[in-house]
Amino acid sequence: MRPLRRTVIPLLVTAVAAAGVAAGGPATAATGSSAATFAVPPSGVFTVQGHGWGHGHGMSQYGAYGAAKVRGLSYQQILAFYYPHTTLTGQPMSTQVRVLVHGVAARQLAVAPRPATSGPAAPLTVSTDASGLPPCTLPSTLDGTTPVQQWRAKVVDTSSGARVRLQASTDGSTWHRAVAPGCDPGWRQPIDGSVTFDNGGITRLVRSTGSTADYRGSLRAAFTGSRIYGVNVVRLEAYLRSVVPSEMPSSWSPAALQAQAVAARTYASYEIAHPKNRAYYDVYDDTRDQMYVGVGGEAPSSDAAIAATQDRKTRTAGVLVDEQGHPAFTQFSSSDGGWTVDGGQPYLPAQKDPYDGLVPSSVHTWTAKLSAAAINAQFRGQIGTLQSLAITGRDGNGAWGGRVTELTLNGSAGSVTITGATFRYYLGLRSEWFRVLVPPAAPTDVTATRTDSSVAVAWQPPPVTGSAPVRGYRLVLQRTDGSVADVAQKVGADARTATFSGVPAGGDYTVSVAATSVAGRGPAATVTTKVDRVLGGNRVATAIAMSRATFAADAAGSVLLARRGGWAQTLAAAPLAAVRHAPVLLTTHSHLPGATEREIQRVLPAGGRVVLLGDTGEISDGVRTQLRGLGYHVQRIGGATPAATARSIANAVLAVSRVTAAVEVSATDPGSAWVAGPAAARRHAVVLLTNGSQPARESQRWLSRHPQVSKRFAVGAAAAADPGARAITGATSSDVAVAVANRFFPTPVAAAIVAPAASVTGAVAAARAALARAPVLVAAGDQLASSVQAYLRGARVSVQRVDLVGEGLPYDDVESDTQAALLP
Repeated sequence: MRPLRRTVIPLLVTAVAAAGVAAGGPATAATGSSAATFAVPPSGVFTVQGHGWGHGHGMSQYGAYGAAKVRGLSYQQILAFYYPHTTLTGQPMSTQVRVLVHGVAARQLAVAPRPATSGPAAPLTVSTDASGLPPCTLPSTLDGTTPVQQWRAKVVDTSSGARVRLQASTDGSTWHRAVAPGCDPGWRQPIDGSVTFDNGGITRLVRSTGSTADYRGSLRAAFTGSRIYGVNVVRLEAYLRSVVPSEMPSSWSPAALQAQAVAARTYASYEIAHPKNRAYYDVYDDTRDQMYVGVGGEAPSSDAAIAATQDRKTRTAGVLVDEQGHPAFTQFSSSDGGWTVDGGQPYLPAQKDPYDGLVPSSVHTWTAKLSAAAINAQFRGQIGTLQSLAITGRDGNGAWGGRVTELTLNGSAGSVTITGATFRYYLGLRSEWFRVLVPPAAPTDVTATRTDSSVAVAWQPPPVTGSAPVRGYRLVLQRTDGSVADVAQKVGADARTATFSGVPAGGDYTVSVAATSVAGRGPAATVTTKVDRVLGGNRVATAIAMSRATFAADAAGSVLLARRGGWAQTLAAAPLAAVRHAPVLLTTHSHLPGATEREIQRVLPAGGRVVLLGDTGEISDGVRTQLRGLGYHVQRIGGATPAATARSIANAVLAVSRVTAAVEVSATDPGSAWVAGPAAARRHAVVLLTNGSQPARESQRWLSRHPQVSKRFAVGAAAAADPGARAITGATSSDVAVAVANRFFPTPVAAAIVAPAASVTGAVAAARAALARAPVLVAAGDQLASSVQAYLRGARVSVQRVDLVGEGLPYDDVESDTQAALLP
């Protein structure tokens, strides 16, 4: 398919103004992302996305095609939409137009006689507007034998000034003054006037390059007194036979071709009334007006479309006239992108176009590369070296704020503000409706989970901004120590997961995920396989997920069962989980959830021990009966107060393990309890409770009965309750957790991070951490405190896994901070 019409008038503002047509509607200040300044990319190439091809005034050719092909509109309906406030009327089919043809030298015009296709060849005649010189029929030979190959009208210098001489050539290079017998002898002399050749209705032009082209009508060497213009004088209806298929593919719908025929006829009629050079020609034969290549461009389908807009009875052809009855300036372009542009006339309004884009095309929406070097080449003298460009005005119509009406180029030596049309003209863009695209932002919610021989990666798309649309993603897997070569893979734009298989065992890995686009690759989000989210849809599911992450089938020594809302009864559970090799799972007060039941059966063989944390007010005897029915031994550990439950748990730990220390925490400070539990397990200690800053009688009695427990640590608010204990405190829950971690876990191999809210999920995390001899850290609300980040950075080498436990940890804050702290 040949490119469609791109423009009707020159794109420079001065040329538009000279034509009497406004450059566009009132400009509006660019807002939002459209007002941003775009620095020259590192590559030196801007990527722009645009709509439409051409100036956008009047009819969109792709829009006409969509209206006809998809919506079934007639050509009259198409024209009524694109040229409102006009009337379709008829003008004589005998109307002639003078077309300035290209490829003709300034001082000569040559024609070639056309051979006969059937019957005798039509004679080639010559005429002039010089006074007193009648037309002449030119001979086919000069000597009766050798055919004349070309005739030409050539400007020659005489004593009276420049004149036009008629010459003939039998070889295309040697020229003679010769005419037929019977022609006026004046044809042998220089002529002070224009010379016109006619070869029976189709005349063959010989261009300066030596190529030929046939044109209907005659070819005139229009003499100005010093040079000539090559002009095709042709009936307007014959002219359209080449224009219509040159401007619109002849395979398109008849109604679209018919609309093109009327628009082209009317446009030419307007130009005939407002000729480019009144004495010599009306229109150009290229995109400055309408594409016109002569007979070689004609097609039967477009001929039929032209005929369909004629009235043979009245010998008239359809044109659009304005409210004064004059031919309208019916501009058109390939595609308006969905909005037409104000053309300065009532019949050329700015309006939304529902038809442009109905038929898929590469011009409704397009992308282009725009090099800073090309901009420098045009504007270096005004700005020096380009540093950035800023879009400062748009017309307000359509996406992105509409077409660019004004932009500023900022350079090393200054700035210049130009119109969007000027920028488009100099840089060769399809239209001034464009935006600068930047690569997509980094993907979000990136996770990388390691198994024995693979790494599973998941992510979410980058946030939607003014960046280029995502075309795909590039992932790179790297061994942290560099002992394994990097592995890369690419996936499509719709992908949200990917897997690296065959990953060598051992070692740590990072995964980088970057979105790709037409504007290039965006920044990568890099994560380490050390970070693992452990969560479910609720607390019960999260506890099960923790158990599955910790224990293989039949691998637990016991199970600790807590009420899903009963965190106070679990504050001291971590040391017991460690010595019993048990997960903490959750139940309701009166009934064992099916998912928890299945996890108990998976992890604990029948006959194993299930410990209920709390009295019957926490977990009913109905749950105990249900467990016994499954074949488990059930033990209840509880008390009238949380401190009493902690004392009972301490006794259970002492029954199966040596205990040399106690870690005290406040019964009202679950965050400190969660971080104290793994520390207690690490030091062969138990967790005891205080009543805030006051001692708890249950804890004091237990300590008095176990003098071998000689070391006491008081964490957080509990420090005020036991001045004799080693205090571990901090300004916040996060700082307390770091203080505990620094004392008990200077080089951890694992860690867990929990939300600070009072939740039994903390007990679940503390139990797994106690088994792994790992600290529990506390997030500061919805982010990771600087003290926690500093601790993780210090442990980067030794730590192999960090669990983010529960759904209360937002990715963009907690997980990204964790990843940043662990990445090299």
